[in-house]
Amino acid sequence: MRTRKRWKWGVVFSGENLSLQELLQFSRMAEDAGAESLWSFEVYRDAFVPLTAIASTVQKGRIGSAVAHIARPPVLTELGAMALAEYTGGRFVLGLERFPS
Repeated sequence: MRTRKRWKWGVVFSGENLSLQELLQFSRMAEDAGAESLWSFEVYRDAFVPLTAIASTVQKGRIGSAVAHIARPPVLTELGAMALAEYTGGRFVLGLERFPS
Protein backbone atom coordinates (compact mmCIF):
# COMPACT_ATOMS: atom_id res chain seq x y z
CA MET A 1 0.00 0.00 0.00
CA ARG A 2 1.43 3.34 -1.02
CA THR A 3 1.27 6.20 1.39
CA ARG A 4 0.75 9.71 0.16
CA LYS A 5 3.37 12.29 0.95
CA ARG A 6 2.02 15.03 3.11
CA TRP A 7 3.30 18.44 2.14
CA LYS A 8 4.34 20.79 4.92
CA TRP A 9 3.78 24.45 4.31
CA GLY A 10 3.70 27.73 6.15
CA VAL A 11 2.86 31.39 5.72
CA VAL A 12 5.20 34.38 6.07
CA PHE A 13 3.73 37.74 7.10
CA SER A 14 5.66 40.97 6.65
CA GLY A 15 2.93 42.94 8.38
CA GLU A 16 3.00 45.54 5.67
CA ASN A 17 -0.47 46.92 4.94
CA LEU A 18 -2.03 44.57 7.52
CA SER A 19 -3.47 45.61 10.84
CA LEU A 20 -2.79 43.30 13.77
CA GLN A 21 -6.45 42.25 13.66
CA GLU A 22 -6.09 41.25 9.99
CA LEU A 23 -2.85 39.43 10.77
CA LEU A 24 -4.63 37.38 13.44
CA GLN A 25 -7.57 36.68 11.15
CA PHE A 26 -5.28 35.47 8.34
CA SER A 27 -3.23 33.41 10.81
CA ARG A 28 -6.33 31.56 11.99
CA MET A 29 -7.40 31.02 8.38
CA ALA A 30 -3.94 29.68 7.47
CA GLU A 31 -3.94 27.24 10.39
CA ASP A 32 -7.48 26.11 9.54
CA ALA A 33 -6.29 25.50 5.96
CA GLY A 34 -3.44 23.30 7.21
CA ALA A 35 -0.44 25.61 7.53
CA GLU A 36 2.09 24.05 9.87
CA SER A 37 4.06 27.22 10.52
CA LEU A 38 3.45 30.96 10.70
CA TRP A 39 6.31 33.40 10.33
CA SER A 40 6.85 37.13 10.72
CA PHE A 41 9.87 39.14 9.71
CA GLU A 42 10.93 42.65 10.49
CA VAL A 43 10.06 44.94 7.65
CA TYR A 44 7.04 46.96 8.66
CA ARG A 45 7.12 46.27 12.42
CA ASP A 46 9.00 44.32 15.08
CA ALA A 47 8.68 40.53 14.63
CA PHE A 48 8.13 39.58 18.28
CA VAL A 49 4.90 41.49 19.02
CA PRO A 50 2.99 40.09 16.00
CA LEU A 51 4.33 36.60 16.76
CA THR A 52 3.05 36.79 20.32
CA ALA A 53 -0.35 37.89 19.03
CA ILE A 54 -0.35 35.06 16.46
CA ALA A 55 0.61 32.54 19.15
CA SER A 56 -2.42 33.62 21.16
CA THR A 57 -4.77 32.73 18.31
CA VAL A 58 -3.34 29.54 16.79
CA GLN A 59 -3.13 26.25 18.63
CA LYS A 60 -0.82 23.88 16.76
CA GLY A 61 1.37 25.71 14.27
CA ARG A 62 5.00 26.56 14.80
CA ILE A 63 5.64 30.27 15.23
CA GLY A 64 8.84 31.75 13.87
CA SER A 65 10.75 34.89 13.18
CA ALA A 66 11.74 34.62 9.54
CA VAL A 67 14.36 37.30 10.18
CA ALA A 68 15.02 39.08 13.44
CA HIS A 69 17.56 41.80 12.76
CA ILE A 70 20.59 41.90 14.96
CA ALA A 71 20.41 45.69 15.31
CA ARG A 72 19.03 45.23 18.83
CA PRO A 73 21.38 44.05 21.57
CA PRO A 74 21.74 40.24 21.47
CA VAL A 75 20.48 39.91 25.04
CA LEU A 76 17.16 41.54 24.06
CA THR A 77 16.79 39.13 21.13
CA GLU A 78 17.51 36.23 23.49
CA LEU A 79 15.05 37.44 26.12
CA GLY A 80 12.32 37.92 23.51
CA ALA A 81 12.99 34.49 21.99
CA MET A 82 13.00 32.78 25.40
CA ALA A 83 9.71 34.43 26.36
CA LEU A 84 8.09 33.39 23.06
CA ALA A 85 9.43 29.85 23.39
CA GLU A 86 7.90 29.63 26.85
CA TYR A 87 4.60 31.23 25.78
CA THR A 88 4.23 28.89 22.79
CA GLY A 89 5.17 25.75 24.68
CA GLY A 90 8.29 25.26 22.55
CA ARG A 91 6.68 26.02 19.17
CA PHE A 92 8.80 29.13 18.56
CA VAL A 93 11.68 29.17 16.06
CA LEU A 94 14.16 32.06 16.05
CA GLY A 95 15.47 33.13 12.65
CA LEU A 96 18.39 35.54 12.58
CA GLU A 97 20.05 37.60 9.90
CA ARG A 98 23.80 37.18 9.56
CA PHE A 99 25.82 39.99 8.11
CA PRO A 100 28.94 39.13 6.11
CA SER A 101 32.14 39.73 8.05
